[in-house]
Amino acid sequence: MNTAWRWLILPACCVVAGTAWVHWQPAPGAGGVYRDWPAVSDRKLERTFRSSLALEERQALQDDTHRPVGRAGLRIDLAMSDGQLHYFRSARKDTPRRSEEVAIAFDGGPARTATVGVHGWSTQSTGRKSYAVQLFRRQQFTGEVRLRKFLLVNLLYDRGAFRMATCYRLLADMGLFPSYHELVTVFVNGHPEGVYLLVERVEDAVRRTEPDAIAVIRRRWNETAEMKFAGPGAELRAVQQLAAVDRPQGPDEPELAKAVDLDRYLKWLAFNSLVQNGDFGDEVFFYQTASPQPPHTPQPLRAIAWDYDDVFHPPAHPKQAFGDSILYACETHLDHRILTDPVLHARYANSLRALLTSLPPSRLQAALTAVHATLNAIDTGEPAPVQAASRAEREIEVRRFERDLLARHAALCRHLDS
Repeated sequence: MNTAWRWLILPACCVVAGTAWVHWQPAPGAGGVYRDWPAVSDRKLERTFRSSLALEERQALQDDTHRPVGRAGLRIDLAMSDGQLHYFRSARKDTPRRSEEVAIAFDGGPARTATVGVHGWSTQSTGRKSYAVQLFRRQQFTGEVRLRKFLLVNLLYDRGAFRMATCYRLLADMGLFPSYHELVTVFVNGHPEGVYLLVERVEDAVRRTEPDAIAVIRRRWNETAEMKFAGPGAELRAVQQLAAVDRPQGPDEPELAKAVDLDRYLKWLAFNSLVQNGDFGDEVFFYQTASPQPPHTPQPLRAIAWDYDDVFHPPAHPKQAFGDSILYACETHLDHRILTDPVLHARYANSLRALLTSLPPSRLQAALTAVHATLNAIDTGEPAPVQAASRAEREIEVRRFERDLLARHAALCRHLDS
């Protein structure tokens, strides 16, 4: 009995301390911010903790996305101090990165604590940053999706804010992009920052949608592997597999197919060619699962698309890129082998042909139209004339993108038939 009581002392103290701490926090509506209590992770303790709170406090700590039916664009409010705001506005590429604790609210719900840092490289030297957000408690975004970490991408190089969302929509339908994503509006201390794209981190999306995943890797500059998630014993195997294929003299086609899901990788290359993605060598993730039966053999690495802010752009590294009538802006060792190996090139051509068949002009236009309609329905909080001017500019950009996309589709079909 004495032993049992000793085991209960710590949980009891945690509940009492946590309850007192939350009651100490300012009440909502009086400029207060509820602070989630990350120490409470045990389900039974959590129920005990919640039962001790007043009704308004329990509601504030719940997933609090209020989504009016028929309204486009989730509103996200970030509240930060003057010093934090100055840091985010003035940070540059050479500024040491740090995360700040700020308040966040979703669609007018109660403010909650979150840690926020600068995300990305190319937009770091701008005032309107992209953010990496980490909540202390998962947030309900749909009936199936609850996220604790996500990115708010500023779409700085996406004039009209529709290209990346359209590409992700198509890639998700193709099974190449598992991350939850949606167009949102961001406000900082009440000031409208415009349209952002909320995107679930790839490693979290893989673990959410692929319970058997044992590794997630991002291919970085110079074809090096950056480990994003590694299960027990997975890191070395996965990195070795990626290193084996990304070298000048890689394995032959049968061995290559054992290391990488080649059909999936070729489909990803084909999509990049369709949208003339100018920079994608380091914008790809791979994940790995293990066979369900012992000895649980690691399966081929499977590609996941990422970052489409350079569509219909010239190659980012023209001196390294190599050209081809049906490939575009490729520069890695693996892609060079696909270009120069007749067997692999023929296999890629078949993959591209299948992609163009599955994405006829009508399907491309439907995806673009859906994203365009969503954006036009979003109220960014800016003055009406500013929003009207943005919609007019977006209309021009959308039509230009549609023209280029359909022309590229037709050109690739001609190249394949010649």
